[in-house]
Amino acid sequence: MISLRLSKIKKEKQKVLFITGSRSEYNIIKDLFKKSLKDFDSKLLVHAGHMQKFYGNFYKEINKNFGKNSIFLKTNTGISNSKKQVSLSFANQVKKISSILIKQSPSLVVITGDRTESLAAACSCIINYVPIFHLHGGELSFGSLDEKIRHSISKLSSFHFVSHKRYKKRLIQLGEEKKNIKIIGAPSLNNLANNKNNLEYENKILRKKNLLNKDYVMVCLNSCLEKNETLNLSKKLFSFLDKVKITKLVTYPNPDLNNQFIIDELLKRKKKNDYKIYKYLGQDYHIFLKNCQFLIGNSSSGIIEAPYFNKLFVNLGTRQDGREYSKNSTIIIKNFDDLNSSLIKKINKKIKNKSTNLYFKKNTSSIFINGLKRAIKSNLLKKKFIDII
Repeated sequence: MISLRLSKIKKEKQKVLFITGSRSEYNIIKDLFKKSLKDFDSKLLVHAGHMQKFYGNFYKEINKNFGKNSIFLKTNTGISNSKKQVSLSFANQVKKISSILIKQSPSLVVITGDRTESLAAACSCIINYVPIFHLHGGELSFGSLDEKIRHSISKLSSFHFVSHKRYKKRLIQLGEEKKNIKIIGAPSLNNLANNKNNLEYENKILRKKNLLNKDYVMVCLNSCLEKNETLNLSKKLFSFLDKVKITKLVTYPNPDLNNQFIIDELLKRKKKNDYKIYKYLGQDYHIFLKNCQFLIGNSSSGIIEAPYFNKLFVNLGTRQDGREYSKNSTIIIKNFDDLNSSLIKKINKKIKNKSTNLYFKKNTSSIFINGLKRAIKSNLLKKKFIDII
């Protein structure tokens, strides 16, 4: 009888909770979560912007893929784009995620990136003594609030999966232990490599949006750290795009402070025939990126995913300042008066350049899963600050 009980205990899988509150996070962890189900009792906590109709009810798509392994939680107040709403949402997220942690008792939590909802999740974990495994730490983005949040989450975390060797060095500068940092590349690129669509499906998706065999540009713009930069950039960008005779495929911004400036510009163009505006493009986002002429905006997708498809990225403003990027296939625009006809000439000259792919690594998923297996056996709650002398 005793031996039977012991064998059952040995077969029990460790509980791992993945937390996602935004579409960008989900695209990063989707494949990692799927792979983890084999070795762990994994759950996906879905909250914040995913649960809001205003941002497209993205949770419905997640439910189709991982419904039985997911926990859905409404945590955002309003549309979370003012200081008051973001603050109330943050407090609500800490409270509600804490209740889930108490109920689920996971061995560890996987958190991605640098958003306020990620920081709220990290705070909940610290309060409830749950070790944090952090993805995409050590990066820089001086022109957004994400910059400070990312480093804060890194210091709260026990283990790190970074996308580039330079980011590992930066975490070491922050006092993190080398043995607790693994370079895995960008998981979103691993998703693309593992989930190649066939041409028939690709054409079907493009046909649905009336984009099959048509030239179009993708526009992905999010809020900047400075209110005036967001206001100025959104006005100048869409005024420029109005004059460009090509279809514009535009996605809504993330739920961030001051995103209303961007949304206001989108609403003005809602009925224009040359604009196709969507709250999100879902798991088929990469199909549209693969087939566009170029990407313009300030999304990290231009830094990480665009080079995978050898696409030119026109990077606007300061939001992505500090990140490693493909210099031969990226155009940096800081002066928004440069959004004029001469930019089209620059794009045409550079559009055929070969991208430098800085973030792709073939064995991302296996490094991640093996890292979880090894680290879960350690005492992850104890953490040293390693001084560099």
